[in-house]
Amino acid sequence: MPERDRHRPESTNLRSPAFLGATAALAALVVGCGGGSSALTHAQLVSKANAICSAKNTQVAALGRATTVPQLQRVLSRGISIAEQADAKLRALKPPASDAAAFQATLALDAQTLALDRQALQAASSGNLAKFRQLIVQATSLSSQARTKAAQLGLSTCGQTG
Repeated sequence: MPERDRHRPESTNLRSPAFLGATAALAALVVGCGGGSSALTHAQLVSKANAICSAKNTQVAALGRATTVPQLQRVLSRGISIAEQADAKLRALKPPASDAAAFQATLALDAQTLALDRQALQAASSGNLAKFRQLIVQATSLSSQARTKAAQLGLSTCGQTG
């Protein structure tokens, strides 16, 4: 420990486990509270979510189709980044209580799809195309389920493919 930190009480040492733990807890609390804003109406949720999904779908479509493994890696990597950004924006929305369970179920399926996409990218990057194909089939199935749930919730644009 540097000399200047030895005389500092543990609670004020910016590198102390206590300070870092308190900072993490505060960050979780702020994120969990959503900044104190109230829940959206169903119409607001549909409008905002569809706008997010429309932007995502446009960006993904602009990536084009991959015909080689290097292109596939590039498209999948960029697609994952686009999906992660959209997911963060969707998770920031506060659905009304009547839509919360269905909305969270849709987001959970999206998260599982993203996890499989990341694994598929890793498999493609390591040259394991059999594993890549297996993971893409699983991701496609989950993505289809997520789109169905989104469409049932009225998120018509989120229920479309990119």
